[in-house]
Amino acid sequence: MIRTVYGMLSFMVLLAGCTKPKPHVEIRRLASGEEVKVLGISKLKMSTSGPALVLRYQTDLNMDDENAVHGEAERIWAEFRKDAEQAQVQNAIVSANAPPDGEGVISHTRTYNFVFERTADGFWREVPRE
Repeated sequence: MIRTVYGMLSFMVLLAGCTKPKPHVEIRRLASGEEVKVLGISKLKMSTSGPALVLRYQTDLNMDDENAVHGEAERIWAEFRKDAEQAQVQNAIVSANAPPDGEGVISHTRTYNFVFERTADGFWREVPRE
């Protein structure tokens, strides 16, 4: 009986150690005063057009409302564009991420990626979603 209790306690401690750590979030304030929960900014190697700068953020919007999420991403892009230009990339991605669903080791999240590319004349345009 003692071994069984000890075994169960060991298993519970092991499971407790397997919980996923909360992602580091940096709060950025847009010129409008809106706060953005930035999960990270990184470069992504793209096979055909060179590296892209990616801004991943967590949205509080309902991911079923694509228009609202797209509007939010456009407001973020208006300021993130400066980072992309400074990084001298030809592509940038604003990645809207819902808060993770589920607890522990297994969780999932919904994501929308909005891709922007720099044209030959130096202007940025959003690549239409398929």
